[in-house]
Amino acid sequence: AGKTIADIEASGIDIWDSVPDHPGSSHPLDVLDAMGKQIAGFGRSLEKTRPDLVIILGDRYEAMAAAIAALVLGFPIAHISGGSITEGAFDDVFRHCITKSASLHFCETVRFGQRINQLGAEPERISVVGALGLDGIGTRPEHGFDEFCQRFGLEGVEQGKYWLTTIHPETRSNQSPGLLAKNVIAAFESLNATVLFTYPNADPGSDEIVAEIEASCRRNPRHFVVKNLGSQWFYTALEFAAGVVGNSSAGIIEAGSFRLPVVDMGQRQKGRFAGMNVLHCEDDVDSIKVALRQADSQAMRQALANFTNPYGDGHASERIIERIERYFENNETIATSFADYTPELVNGLADIHVR
Repeated sequence: AGKTIADIEASGIDIWDSVPDHPGSSHPLDVLDAMGKQIAGFGRSLEKTRPDLVIILGDRYEAMAAAIAALVLGFPIAHISGGSITEGAFDDVFRHCITKSASLHFCETVRFGQRINQLGAEPERISVVGALGLDGIGTRPEHGFDEFCQRFGLEGVEQGKYWLTTIHPETRSNQSPGLLAKNVIAAFESLNATVLFTYPNADPGSDEIVAEIEASCRRNPRHFVVKNLGSQWFYTALEFAAGVVGNSSAGIIEAGSFRLPVVDMGQRQKGRFAGMNVLHCEDDVDSIKVALRQADSQAMRQALANFTNPYGDGHASERIIERIERYFENNETIATSFADYTPELVNGLADIHVR
């Protein structure tokens, strides 16, 4: 819905092939149908393009489909962002499945690397490189606040006074996605807050969230929605925001590089390591309001004045490229052995000082 492909096409990177992606709706059966098409599509694409290495980022069901195709056809996989935990989403399971399919692993923190080792990966195939999502921050185009507002129609929005908000369904809980969105919106309305919503992903239940957001923006002149900011404009939105609200990984990872307070509600990111800028709360209206007030407090702003993002320094891609070059130079095999858990070895292989 957000046409992320437009950003890819505008990047100048060669696109070898395309695979059917978005399901017809967010119903679980439609997602399963989409996954089946994606597996077949990735398989045909891999047979046609014959890559030397399949690099898979993250934990979405689309990524799982790519991993299944590559595994069955015998192509080596390098997996980025394994080892973390998000107990409230089925992405958590997909992430670990992709880890089991991969020959190389690039993760964000030492603890994540240890978890990858716990799943049987050999320590020498694990690299702790930091979060790849931070790499574009330092090289992003500089956009002024007025330019940002004009581009997305944010009339009357003040710099540093809006909450950037993304709400995804909790795909491993019984929570109603629509109710989750309603509670967040009600908390914002009670505080008369200015909000910039972005669309959720295509998980089951996302259409309920979209409906609540669109209704909120129609009735409240302080609420705005952009389907997809794109990576570069997303950084701009973070730069000028008061803070981040929702249950997206961006609040856990990218927001810290802008020293922003974050309100992470509900169970989707449960178990994921987070810096002290992240306030976790329940998903009822009162809990969200309390967390919002704390996030917007002077004490929180002062505490974040010298905050350093624990997810890395924005140079993950350089470390990933260097390790992949060694993989080819050493003619490493696809086959891996199931390794015993040796956390001290993973710690010693860390490329940067991250927790």
